[in-house]
Amino acid sequence: MAHPGWTFGIMLAVAIGTAMYYYFRNENPRLNYETASPFNLAPPPRSVNQSPRHRRRRNSNDSEKDCVICFDVLKASSIKQLTCGHKFHADCINMWLNVRDSCPICRSSS
Repeated sequence: MAHPGWTFGIMLAVAIGTAMYYYFRNENPRLNYETASPFNLAPPPRSVNQSPRHRRRRNSNDSEKDCVICFDVLKASSIKQLTCGHKFHADCINMWLNVRDSCPICRSSS
């Protein structure tokens, strides 16, 4: 190696240049306040009353098909009904009532 100082200097310059490139590259452009418009040019959002409703209507039988504790289908042989009228698997509601003293759906006392 005739000029070890030159090799080190060139490698240092390349390293600094690479670091500066990655530091200053504008991958996520920041908001430029000088060129940004003070006015919102986008159309106003639709009001809540004008927005379409995509709410699923519940069939009265839907809530009685599944146990809301385990999400399994209710079978006639293993159903227990609370005083509020909600139905569950007997095992599921018994475990629930050991921990809490209310219906898991309406929170009324059982």
